[in-house]
Amino acid sequence: MPDDDTDAVEFSVLLPQDGTGADTGTSDPAPATLTLPTIKVSVELVPGYPYPIVLSGEDTVTKAFAFCYQVGGMDLVARLYQAIPAPFAATRGVADRFLAQLREDTTEALEAVAWEMRSVFLDTLDQARAVTRLSVFGFIDAPPGATWTPVLKDYDIYKSLRQAVVDLDGAARVVLAYNERQQSPSSEAQSAFELAWHQATTNFPGLLDPGADLIATTTRRFTADEMTDFAKTEGEYRNPLDMLIRNAISKNWTDVWSAGPRLSDEYLAASEKACSESWTSPLPPSYTHAELSPMWQIPTIVHSALHRMGAGPGSLEYAAATETIQLAAVRQRFEEKRDASLVNTLNWASLGFGMAAMVPVIGPFALAASIACAGALSLYYHSQYDKAKLKRDALGPLAAAYGFADPDGSGLLLAEYSADANLGMQAFGTLAGLAGKMLRFAAVESETDAALHQFAGQNLPSTAEEYFTEVFDAEMRRANLLRSPADAQ
Repeated sequence: MPDDDTDAVEFSVLLPQDGTGADTGTSDPAPATLTLPTIKVSVELVPGYPYPIVLSGEDTVTKAFAFCYQVGGMDLVARLYQAIPAPFAATRGVADRFLAQLREDTTEALEAVAWEMRSVFLDTLDQARAVTRLSVFGFIDAPPGATWTPVLKDYDIYKSLRQAVVDLDGAARVVLAYNERQQSPSSEAQSAFELAWHQATTNFPGLLDPGADLIATTTRRFTADEMTDFAKTEGEYRNPLDMLIRNAISKNWTDVWSAGPRLSDEYLAASEKACSESWTSPLPPSYTHAELSPMWQIPTIVHSALHRMGAGPGSLEYAAATETIQLAAVRQRFEEKRDASLVNTLNWASLGFGMAAMVPVIGPFALAASIACAGALSLYYHSQYDKAKLKRDALGPLAAAYGFADPDGSGLLLAEYSADANLGMQAFGTLAGLAGKMLRFAAVESETDAALHQFAGQNLPSTAEEYFTEVFDAEMRRANLLRSPADAQ
């Protein structure tokens, strides 16, 4: 125990007093408190900087532990507990009673925050549906599938939408001209595109999600003169550009409409399970919530819930929620590393079995094992793609703001190809990780299915190099390197 009293902080209860210094308050006698020895401990609130604390009574012990929980969660509480020397059993007993009550209080607090988070999450999904409704773009509102193509109702709104697409297309062509010359776009060209994008998505927030793919299609399919002519068309509004816009808006509305309930059912069920098990789990409640409820991996949702509750810094709800957010982030990083390790293992195993397939005796067995590894990779990529696509579709234009990126389908395509081609040299598995960093497929399942059919179906390229080149070239032509400026890589 340190002997130096310098800067030591004693946690004590300050009673209100009158002018004479006498205590004021109720006439009831104060409850008896346990007499504890005065001890001095040192705890690192910040690594490398010991913080001296004086514990001199029951109240100071509880206040010190409450302070440590507010500052650093259960990790700092554990360090304070460990700093109390073992011979001081009475002080540790007071701490034990406080920690038992703290667990109950934090369980209740996290349950309250979780319930508020559900409300925020459902409101967020409602906002995504609201800005992607057909009426926002000038069409008649209808459930997905009710009509083959959206029916126009407000022509002025639609013409503004079409003009916004035309303006985006024009700004994008200037950027693409630089790309074709293998030059970086000038700051003026980049600023013009970002301004056009900002104006379009401000007037029509529902364009945030389909807008990039829509412009990538127009710049590839139509000429600048054709776009100008299409923008002048009146009457039926069913020229090729109009139909492209209709289909993009309808597809996005369908995705948001159908994915929202699926994601909410999944997240709400997980949150309810976390609240239930936090009362019985031997682990601290913050660990249980971080382990079971993926909603804690969205800090924006958590802080919105805390704001609605009026639970700011210094409150138990804020401290418990902050600790749970940190634990959820740690768990997410662990899962990412585990998945990366799994893919790496399957890639090397697939490559090794593929090489062994050329050995005469064990060749057929190695080939079967190689195909099994490729199938496992395919299943993994399908699972990851479907999860990412569900989140992206459910939140629609809000997805990027909440940290949900476009799903990457390149690894899925390569794994599908290597599994379907039944080739012994499974080098495609090792290419998948590299391709995943270079290619970015849009979160449109129909496009992915079409690409799978094209590349893994009837016309399979003869070599991995040829296949990789075709996938890369096709994606670059489709995306034209244009994505939302707000959704940077």
